[in-house]
Amino acid sequence: MLLDKLTEEAAGVRVANDTGRPGELADVLEVVLAIAGCLGITPVGLEQMRQDEAAERGASARAWSGMATRINAGRTKSATPTPATTSGSPRPSPSPSPTSHPTATSSQSAPQPPARLTIELRPNYGGTSATIYVYGTGCSHEDQIDTFVLGKALEGATKCQNGKYQGQYAPYQNGKWACIGGNGTIILSPGKPYPMYAKDMGTGQESLPKLYRVE
Repeated sequence: MLLDKLTEEAAGVRVANDTGRPGELADVLEVVLAIAGCLGITPVGLEQMRQDEAAERGASARAWSGMATRINAGRTKSATPTPATTSGSPRPSPSPSPTSHPTATSSQSAPQPPARLTIELRPNYGGTSATIYVYGTGCSHEDQIDTFVLGKALEGATKCQNGKYQGQYAPYQNGKWACIGGNGTIILSPGKPYPMYAKDMGTGQESLPKLYRVE
């Protein structure tokens, strides 16, 4: 599930423009950190591994750096207008056509994309019998919001109200979460991280995952 999400977010980076690409990269990083957490790797540990790999690659790392420099240089060059040169006297600027239309003013803003579904966990860690509070924004009014763990929706769905939702989940037995639709239970194991994400069942939109750590 997380690997599919990583592919989806990476595709978002590819198609985004320069304005939206930083946000898409942040989404990719969040999924990468969630995958690392499932493998027992902390963000600090992952960064150390990245530095070690870069040191071993050496020439390859420098090649990536050089490519990024060329990309940035190309953007700067394309953004700088080249003045027209002519022999002799400067050519006068043409008069505007009577039929030309004024450019749209800055007050005419483009339509904004819908807000992205989010999820927050409070707390994001606890024992096998702890209650966890889940909330977020970006949902459609009155839609059912399910919280998924290990690909299963937890019993106790919430409803979106004014673009927000909130709910709480507690094991019905020590370390056991019940799932919707007779899909059994999820047994929590101490010391293990569990990626959790929300899904708007009306629109099908899913949030990025957050990690819940069982102590």
